Amino acid sequence: GDRHAGRVGVSLLNQIGHPQWIAEDERDYLRKATELGQDLQALNRLRRGLRDELVRSPLGDAEGFAKKFERALLGIAEKAENLSKQ
Repeated sequence: GDRHAGRVGVSLLNQIGHPQWIAEDERDYLRKATELGQDLQALNRLRRGLRDELVRSPLGDAEGFAKKFERALLGIAEKAENLSKQ
């Protein structure tokens, strides 16, 4: 999307494994919402399972995130140290 909130939404949907919910434009959004809203069985499955999907996704992996963040910070520190030696 052209706005920050839209890009965050796309990122979140990809992370929880539902890229099919990403709409290209308003018309596509309305089509997807209407289709999902008419499928009551699918909505019930989502209501029962979406929280678990989120927890099992990379978004729910706090330990994994912390390790990746630590590696990134160490990499930044190493680059800064190398630059200061030049």
